Amino acid sequence: MSLSIDIALSEDHQSIDGYFDAYLEEKRKPGGNALQSFRTYKASLLRHIKCEEDLIFPILAKASDEPASAEVSTLRDEHQIIVPLLMEVEKHIKEGKDSTSVERKLFEELHEHNAREELKVYGALDRLLSESQKQEAAEALKSMRFFPDTASLP
Repeated sequence: MSLSIDIALSEDHQSIDGYFDAYLEEKRKPGGNALQSFRTYKASLLRHIKCEEDLIFPILAKASDEPASAEVSTLRDEHQIIVPLLMEVEKHIKEGKDSTSVERKLFEELHEHNAREELKVYGALDRLLSESQKQEAAEALKSMRFFPDTASLP
């Protein structure tokens, strides 16, 4: 049976969303460890972005006849918005400031971004990627090889 990278990437979105929900739960707990929980979320999202940037987008960019390839530039631009928002939320948490408005911006950006990926891009990947490329992407999503030490993240 062939691996579906569409399913693997969409499931990774769900897993990342679960880390964000866990962070919000920790944030509400008296004495909760919101910073560590957020760092876990951040690491998982950065891993996902790195996988897309290094493994997925280059293949899409070469497939100029594929409609999904037109989304690569927009998705990369959105990554450039998402990453600083992650850093801003973490900075607010470290400084004990209210991070709610930045979290909302991050959530809204990710909601639009993930919908674009899932509706316009991921389906094409099962046609464009070889089985070995699908396997490499799936393994990258399951591992923390891009960011093995979350404590060293900026």
